[in-house]
Amino acid sequence: MSNRKTAFWINLVVSLVLIAVGAFLVGFVGFNADSTTCDANVIEVRDMLRLSDDARDALQDHCSDELASYCSVSSVKVSEASATGATVLEFSVGADSEEELAGAADSLRSSLESASIEGVDAALITVSYHLSENAPYYTYIWRTAIAVGVSMVLLFAYAAIRFKLSAGLSVLVAGAHDVLLTLALVAILRIPAGVGLVGVAVFSFLLSAFLSMTVFGKVRTLRSEEATRGMSAAEMVDVAVKDRRGIVAATAVFAALFCVILGVIGIFVGSDMTWIMLASLLAVAVSACSSLFLAPSMYATLKG
Repeated sequence: MSNRKTAFWINLVVSLVLIAVGAFLVGFVGFNADSTTCDANVIEVRDMLRLSDDARDALQDHCSDELASYCSVSSVKVSEASATGATVLEFSVGADSEEELAGAADSLRSSLESASIEGVDAALITVSYHLSENAPYYTYIWRTAIAVGVSMVLLFAYAAIRFKLSAGLSVLVAGAHDVLLTLALVAILRIPAGVGLVGVAVFSFLLSAFLSMTVFGKVRTLRSEEATRGMSAAEMVDVAVKDRRGIVAATAVFAALFCVILGVIGIFVGSDMTWIMLASLLAVAVSACSSLFLAPSMYATLKG
């Protein structure tokens, strides 16, 4: 029992240090923003006709060179309008203001009117710009905190009624611990994060609650059986953890595999999803360890 208590407090202190470091980073430099929290400045060049590959490449090179003298170009998306077949070039640019973005678009429009690009008719080209200001992380993180707070109250009420007060408190603390530690690790490791972090926090909380209650379900069974009713809380916890370790591990592996598959898909369809899945993998690891150690150890400490 003494070793369990010692390990419990060491684990809790280490977690609190990591959470404090993560909170410091978030407070002073914020999360490492992904594309959903960065303003999207786009200059669109549209030719009313479907251009040949050579003409399209020549148009793209001309536009890129012209824009480079005004602002940085981070990426170019080439597509065709589904209805008309028009060639569309979308240049994601780094403009500090709408005035700068408009100036770059006007300059590009003027250069296209006077340029001679083989296979391209300047009269059929339009140039427009789009400025999309996305909400920074601090405008949605408080909503997440409120939602998680309400969920924690409901979880505590459910767990306390079903598994008794000590188990309910252990599940609640473990859930809060896992969400905060996951977010702290995301901040410390500088994993790009945006609105998808809300989903990661919810996923972490629900997975933590499910895994912890899986273990406490066995503790509840042991308390009701005549043969094990006289066991101490620490002994029940040891038996429960050993009995449910396989279920917790299988659930964690399945969740991790799901995250890996979506993360690999994200490499091809959008890197933001890859970062979200990487953060979710951290949530899986934290929740699995917490359900097998932190929550049961806290329960044994409270009952001991």
